[in-house]
Amino acid sequence: ESSRNIGSIATVIREESNRLKVLVERVLHTAIFEKAKLKLNKQPVDIHDFAVLFDEALKKQNSDYEAKRYKDKILRLPIIRNMPSGTFYHWMKSREKLGGQHKVPRLANHRNYVDEILRHVPVS
Repeated sequence: ESSRNIGSIATVIREESNRLKVLVERVLHTAIFEKAKLKLNKQPVDIHDFAVLFDEALKKQNSDYEAKRYKDKILRLPIIRNMPSGTFYHWMKSREKLGGQHKVPRLANHRNYVDEILRHVPVS
């Protein structure tokens, strides 16, 4: 019976260890995002190929998006722009929306967010 108890305790410890690992990873990802360290390490070789892959991934994740992309009738291929590091961070800061308690806009039926973000890109 004591070996069964030890086995049960070991299982609980293993499960808790895995749960804590996931929580720590979430906290670390949030900390990285909040410090504006979230970025691609290098620019895609071909931005059009990247846009096509991104579009295909969106279609697989969202059937409504896929329906609107059908034959380019409602939506066209996404336009991808390589932005300077910190652009998104500065935009969120200008909106006073930094930190974990603020939601990041994900979808809108207007261009307001895009236009606001583009205003934070330095003119070269």
